[in-house]
Amino acid sequence: MEARFREGDAMRRANPETAAVQSPRRANRPFISFALVPAYGHVYPVIPLAEAVRQAGARVQIAVGRPFHDTLPLPTVLGSDLDPITTDVPDLTRARFPTVVDDVPARWVAAFFGVMHALPAVTALRRAWQHDRPDLVVYDPANPGAAVVADELGIPSMLFSVFHYFPPMLELPRVTRRALDEPDVQPWEPLPDGRHPSRPYIDPVPSALQLGPIAEHDDVIPIRTVAWDDPAAAPIVPTRRDRERPLVYVTLGTVVGTPELLRDVIVEAARFGDVIASIGPSVSRARLGDLPGNVSVHRLVQAHTVMATADLVVHHGGMGTTLAAAAHAVPQLLLPQVGDQFANAQAVTRAAIGRALIGAREAGAISAALAALERDRQVRDSADAVARTIAAAPGPAQVARELINRAGHGQPRRRP
Repeated sequence: MEARFREGDAMRRANPETAAVQSPRRANRPFISFALVPAYGHVYPVIPLAEAVRQAGARVQIAVGRPFHDTLPLPTVLGSDLDPITTDVPDLTRARFPTVVDDVPARWVAAFFGVMHALPAVTALRRAWQHDRPDLVVYDPANPGAAVVADELGIPSMLFSVFHYFPPMLELPRVTRRALDEPDVQPWEPLPDGRHPSRPYIDPVPSALQLGPIAEHDDVIPIRTVAWDDPAAAPIVPTRRDRERPLVYVTLGTVVGTPELLRDVIVEAARFGDVIASIGPSVSRARLGDLPGNVSVHRLVQAHTVMATADLVVHHGGMGTTLAAAAHAVPQLLLPQVGDQFANAQAVTRAAIGRALIGAREAGAISAALAALERDRQVRDSADAVARTIAAAPGPAQVARELINRAGHGQPRRRP
């Protein structure tokens, strides 16, 4: 591990002359790079916009780490030197910053995203963008290294929201910059006076589900939620089912869905209705054991077909699933486990488009909550209203034109 961070120290002393690197301006064809954290919930929501940008005539690149590098239907470049298959970033975070465990709520975001994820991204993105400089960078708030490198090279940058509006996430580029310049400072220490640059903020979250003070941001670009599906995902067109029973879609995403938790949720949902379950890429079907006959299990499913078919959704509270269900007006039951999933549960219950079960559950709690959701007319009316709001937002094609316009006229930004 010491060797790993000696390498990181060398990276921190990178040549400041990289700020002067330029690439030839591409007449009438700007180059836009989408710099993403290599996780399903951070990559898939951005792909429809990236595809729309390419269709509108721009050159597009996805800067992303493994396992998404070289596996997407768009050109990619390695956007992080971390390999999530062989590297446990939470363990690295606790090893480098042992006192993070003394106050996880206040310290984890800065240490985990602002340093441990960010520094390998800085290394990779400096390497990529020095030689092939984008005209605009679009990054997600959990990837502050992209903002740091964009600022070094004088590239305009903007955020694509994959969380609720959360001001501490917007400060992460300053945390990363300080980690490069002053590596001995703990990442959660107060930052010097001064605000982060007010970068444009692309936001798919409808007003009914907003939790943060987004009205204070001076450049918000709304976008309609459009699901993107992995080509390997199964289309869901159920043909053999009891039409008298509700159809329940169950997913716990790709991070928190352990075999034991998945099995418990699936079995209980199957007592209430027929179940389509997506178990993700890391859970083996065999580890779920025998399941009721009214359960259909898939590794990945096409979100738009399952949401168009399902009567109810049970899920972990990831932003992608939350917005996909909301866009299709499907009442949802959230079982949040970590991070922003609790914020999404709060937003869903406050907007009255679903319910949440948090913490330990009594036997039968899931089936009882599903029964209550099915007969709750207010939930269905609220879900319909939120879905109409989402449908009225600008689609990816419209936002793509805005991005291309900004890429063509953007000005270099100062380093935070």
